[in-house]
Amino acid sequence: MDEELRFRAALVDSFVSRLRHLTPKQLDEIATAHRLDDKFYGLALELAGEATQLVGRDRASDFEVTMRDRLSEVERILPREPHADTRGACDLAKGAVQALLARDIASFNAGAFAKLYGPFASHITLADVENDARLNLRREAR
Repeated sequence: MDEELRFRAALVDSFVSRLRHLTPKQLDEIATAHRLDDKFYGLALELAGEATQLVGRDRASDFEVTMRDRLSEVERILPREPHADTRGACDLAKGAVQALLARDIASFNAGAFAKLYGPFASHITLADVENDARLNLRREAR
């Protein structure tokens, strides 16, 4: 795993760690605020998937493995109970994971990132996620 992907994985790990601390009420608020018929959210998910393929054939497989591992972790910690007309917190968290992994890749724009990470932004700030990721990487390097 190269340094860039290691940082992206650390971002996701920090986000997932913070997900564990959200209350059921907060998760419900996140889920009920996001409607299933949001076409832009679906488009943002597609862009995230495409972006991870554009990193190059040799790196794409590392991105895929990293994403699959982190998505599995989200499924382990969050209930998968979507509301009738909204995406569930688990699905939204998986979108945020994809956004963190695809962030700043050429074809993945800031609007798509905001759409996928947005449902969690008021509960899990990006600055905190980034700071935790950098700190954890420094600890690992020692």
